[in-house]
Amino acid sequence: MVGFLKKLGVFGCDGIEDLILAGLITGDPVLFVGTHGTAKTMLCERIAKSMGLKFIAYDASKALFEDVLGFPDPYSIKDKKIDYVSTPISISDKEFVLIDEISRANYQMQSKWLEIIRSRRIMGKKLSSLKYCFGAMNPPFYPGAKPLDPALSGRFGFIIWFPSFEDLKSEDKKNVISNLGEDDAPLLEKKEFEYKKVGVELLNFLDEAKKAYPKIEKNLKDFIEDFLDKFSLVLKEDGNSFSIDGRRAGLIKRGFIAVCSVKEAKGNFSKEKISDYVLSVVPSLLPFSVEREDLDIAEIDFLLREVNLRTLGVREDNLFKPMELFSRAQYLLEKEDNLEKKLKILENLFSINFDEIKDLSLKRRFYNFFKEVFSLQNIQEILEKLVEREKPPFCFSSEDSNAIRIIEFVNKGNDFYIEDRYSVFLKLKEIIIRRNGRKIKWNV
Repeated sequence: MVGFLKKLGVFGCDGIEDLILAGLITGDPVLFVGTHGTAKTMLCERIAKSMGLKFIAYDASKALFEDVLGFPDPYSIKDKKIDYVSTPISISDKEFVLIDEISRANYQMQSKWLEIIRSRRIMGKKLSSLKYCFGAMNPPFYPGAKPLDPALSGRFGFIIWFPSFEDLKSEDKKNVISNLGEDDAPLLEKKEFEYKKVGVELLNFLDEAKKAYPKIEKNLKDFIEDFLDKFSLVLKEDGNSFSIDGRRAGLIKRGFIAVCSVKEAKGNFSKEKISDYVLSVVPSLLPFSVEREDLDIAEIDFLLREVNLRTLGVREDNLFKPMELFSRAQYLLEKEDNLEKKLKILENLFSINFDEIKDLSLKRRFYNFFKEVFSLQNIQEILEKLVEREKPPFCFSSEDSNAIRIIEFVNKGNDFYIEDRYSVFLKLKEIIIRRNGRKIKWNV
């Protein structure tokens, strides 16, 4: 099946098409993030044209209030009310709006757009014609751009990162090179796309996906509610700045179900793949990537894998290659100085079933990795913390759990036995059990 975006002359976006179509189903605001020249504006314009919607793109860094709202009607003031005289660029009759360069607008201007994005209103007046509100921005680390305020980013249901040109497949690169946008080469003859034909296909498809939505929602209700409950707990346990509120939880639920509805309409939805959908879809339903310049998506990936494990009981080794995890974990741990956060990151490694890994070199790599991350000094630091804690009642912390996991792993392989370190582990285990004053059950 040829994707709708390709039919509209937008190439290299197959991986994000389902997310975009899901945004067209729910009507929740969509934010495109990408480097310059990735066809963000062209995509919005062509989707709107194919669907027969009145479209306008505003530059948020330049647009003035009167550009968007229109000019005050002096006659309305006589009646003790304020109406506005619309112009061709006013928002009042528009059905599809793109707020471009939103990360380059100052925070005062961003606040003015907040009402439009949040509630489809301007100065309290409802924009009854507006169906779709999209935003676009360069990555937060771009010169001149800035991270979005959480109050603004939190209003976007989908945060979709566009692939860069160098990441495209060769065939897509060739199509992009030969493609001419509406603003390109004004004196050359351009290919005319069959917008009306594509629009009919697109609208019919969206109707099918909307019909599938209630069935998918019923089918996934228990899973998505359990997932969001555990996801909020994992974020809290992780002790970092990530968090979701009730609005975001609702946006995640709607967005996830909408993407699954798109897959159902395309004939490729499978409940058995739900853990894969979590890893591929949920990052685009979280605002963190546009709120921080230094966000590493691997951090989100680790959190989602932990939630998958708790919600679905899916072992991490079924989701990805262990070598990939080592590389990601090592990268995160090199950046992290906090010992407890290092322990949390390492905990993800222990969801791998090492008994099923036959490659001795892979096991040895893990052991060497473990030695570098958890030196004898670090273990002694943990011991000191435990000894210095107050008397009962004690809590069995995630730190304790990680320590026990380490002990049990080292105990499994004689190939990696180091006497002095292992004796420290045994002492640690003994202290944990003694201070809890009861027999502890744990799963390794």
